[in-house]
Amino acid sequence: IIHCHDWMSALIPLYLKTAYRKDPVFNQSKCIYSVYNNHFDHTFNAESLIEKIIMQDIDKEEITQLQTANYEGFTRLAIDYADVAVAGTSFYDGVSSELLREYESKKEIIQVEKPAEFHDIYHQVLSAELVSVV
Repeated sequence: IIHCHDWMSALIPLYLKTAYRKDPVFNQSKCIYSVYNNHFDHTFNAESLIEKIIMQDIDKEEITQLQTANYEGFTRLAIDYADVAVAGTSFYDGVSSELLREYESKKEIIQVEKPAEFHDIYHQVLSAELVSVV
């Protein structure tokens, strides 16, 4: 299990499911993405950002979420490529809440109130009870 924490790790689910999907070290990996209260207002240069992210087995069409080049784009990308998305009401802000509500109809978003609950989530992911197909 690779557990990614917030936007600064948002590219990892993408890379695991594309560029590294055939790598024997990662091809059986499951990815969890947690959303926290780390929203930022900065917008990166979209063209430059996408150019830097594209690598083997990644096409521009697979990272359209990053056209916005902002927090929302990173979060959307991570949720789309992660096997499971996790959030807790004490962990995220209004912007994150809005994004998570949007995704609830597309992918299960697990609500976590206490860090100790991650143990159960890890067990369920390993037993494939929570894993969705990307």
